[in-house]
Amino acid sequence: MLLLLQTPKTQDHGMNPHPSTEPELTLLQHPRARFTIRHAVAPGVAVLRQLWLPFVMIQFVGLAVVVVYFTWAPFATTCDRIGEVKKSMGVLFAMLVMPVAAGVVPELFKTFTGIDRVWDKARLKHLAYAMGVFCIAGLFVDTFYQALAHFFGNSNGIKVVAAKVLIDQLIYSTTVGVPWMALAFGFERVGFSFGKLRTRLADQWYLKEVMPMLLVCWVYWFPMTILMYMLPTSLTFVFGATASAASAILLVAVARRK
Repeated sequence: MLLLLQTPKTQDHGMNPHPSTEPELTLLQHPRARFTIRHAVAPGVAVLRQLWLPFVMIQFVGLAVVVVYFTWAPFATTCDRIGEVKKSMGVLFAMLVMPVAAGVVPELFKTFTGIDRVWDKARLKHLAYAMGVFCIAGLFVDTFYQALAHFFGNSNGIKVVAAKVLIDQLIYSTTVGVPWMALAFGFERVGFSFGKLRTRLADQWYLKEVMPMLLVCWVYWFPMTILMYMLPTSLTFVFGATASAASAILLVAVARRK
């Protein structure tokens, strides 16, 4: 599971003296007083109201990819070749591809669509940091996928797929995947200040910053992981990275839509 929910500013990068007035799609800003579960899920619900239809469309595309893989030999052969490259490179493949898929691709999308064509120092700094974050995320998630493959094998039977999906979404995502993203980009948001980060961590951090992201994560990734674990294990990461890139592009587009 990988899903970028913290979309950085595309015009001011937090440093422009004349920041954009467009609303920013974010799940990491909440009131401090009387914070409840209702407050925790409200930002996620707001995002889902904007994204549910595009999410469903991407999920149907994912379904089409799986169907075509199992029904059209030339497509399956091409995918398997990519899977062999991933298998031969191991975790290095994940650590190289994930920063590109979830970090570079969304930034290029901003440039090509005119959302933000200014490559200033602040943007390059953010991109370099994000690539580092996703490089580590690639290490985490690929190690997790390999562990699942070791314990459950390459079967795409209902019981095996169900077990992998539940472990992925209810254990890995809640303890590693989403918390890592919230922590890493939260650290960037406070100007890389350990003092400010400690303050955030002490202030119901998981409830305020992880829970809203989990809600969106589950809506998008529960169906996607079902599809992902139906494919051979050599393609698990490839499918996941592609789905992450799609979701990142979508979030960038929605974040800057007037």
